[in-house]
Amino acid sequence: MTRLLRSNLSLILLLTALAAMWPVQRAEAIVLASDDFESYAPGSDLNGGSGGFGFAGNWAATGASGGGHTTVAAATLMDPNAVSNGGSQAARLAPTTNLGDIGNFLNRPLPTTSLDTVYMSFLIRPESGVENNEFYNFQASDGATGNSSNALGVGIRNNPGNPFFARVGSSGNSTVNSSTNATLGDDFLLVARFSKTGMSTTYNQTALFINPVDGNEPVVPDAVANHGAPNISDLSLFSVRNFNPDAGDVVWIDNLRFADTFADAVGVTPPAPTGPPMVTLEADADAFVQANQANNNFGSNVELLAKNQGASFSRKSWLRFDLTGVTFDQIAEAELTLRQPNPIRDFGGNANNLTYEFNVFGLNDGDAGEGWDEGAITWNNAPGNDTGSGDGVLANATLLDTFMLTGRGVDGGAIALNSQAILDFITADSDGRVTFIITRETPQTSDSVVHIFNSRETGIGATLKLTAAIPEPATFSLLALGGLAALRRRRRAA
Repeated sequence: MTRLLRSNLSLILLLTALAAMWPVQRAEAIVLASDDFESYAPGSDLNGGSGGFGFAGNWAATGASGGGHTTVAAATLMDPNAVSNGGSQAARLAPTTNLGDIGNFLNRPLPTTSLDTVYMSFLIRPESGVENNEFYNFQASDGATGNSSNALGVGIRNNPGNPFFARVGSSGNSTVNSSTNATLGDDFLLVARFSKTGMSTTYNQTALFINPVDGNEPVVPDAVANHGAPNISDLSLFSVRNFNPDAGDVVWIDNLRFADTFADAVGVTPPAPTGPPMVTLEADADAFVQANQANNNFGSNVELLAKNQGASFSRKSWLRFDLTGVTFDQIAEAELTLRQPNPIRDFGGNANNLTYEFNVFGLNDGDAGEGWDEGAITWNNAPGNDTGSGDGVLANATLLDTFMLTGRGVDGGAIALNSQAILDFITADSDGRVTFIITRETPQTSDSVVHIFNSRETGIGATLKLTAAIPEPATFSLLALGGLAALRRRRRAA
């Protein structure tokens, strides 16, 4: 065997060994529907148009009297990060007369889907005339249009500055503004994530991402709205509702896409990861428990709370992560991140810029309580809870880390915890599930502040990031040589 052949075989065996250690699995993605508006005749009325693919019917643009309010015209939209290029044409939403509340300005049927998570993305350019009293909602529903509780959407809000927003249900349900305004003449890429969260069988959350940098879904959305109002388990219609547009107002949209993954919604393959393989997990269950409501469950709440006030008004929080999908042979780093709301609501008394200390415990591996139910956990039955203490746990939980907050914390703040004890706790796990317990050690004095963290129901709750260990070069060599030796043995046996 020549030296070159031996070298090539060693390299092949090395790469094969690495692939076996770090398998990459990705379910087949689904692009439900898409329209880039390139197939239409320039200047044509969008009403009745059938371009794109995947939709269950044609465009209907007759919601406003007079018609001709939406056409296809020459325009090139591109977001500031060049993730989505709109080509040479786009849809032009431009009322020919002053309009009021148009609940069904534009719509197109979608292929009916009941996926737990559906992504919608599109480019948008507010070109002229969008003012503080004007509103645009790009929404998905099971057939409802207008200001309906059975719709989810994102768009431009009729508030000062015209911020982009996320909405669940109607204007009377939940609408959350982002900090990004729809400035005239600028192009934006909006990605909406419509989800069934917290074991819900109906859609109850809209998350909005503005101008992502690539095909990877950001950990923290720009806005998240949650509400249980929609009584819909399917999505089958895209529609546009606008309010108070005037003749001469112009808003462009392009590259409208619906898919089951973030990357496929924006039409971009995420860049290949560099460095060691890693995975970021979201909690599969979380809840706070409260001493003075010892038999009550708060598992569907959007907040996780912590307060130390003895056995009266104390709160503690439980979080569980499912590790069964993690395929790393060894884990080098483990980081638990807790997130606070933006803004943090005023709950309890005046924090007075006091410093508060918190403890993070882990429920011991194999404990009988590891299967606790998010919808049933209470102060009295929470595994590891010392019910007579405002911050204590029982012997079946182990201290893993501590952290400090000044006052209520930081609006939108993230608390990253990566102690050696957390890593050891993760690597010692034997049953594929780990539970963390958050308590506040600092007791109430003159204040009565309750500290707040996001639960998973917000869509931006706690995460657990795990990074694989890279074998030493000597290990690579042994793997390659071992494989080569086996190949030689097979050749001799033949």
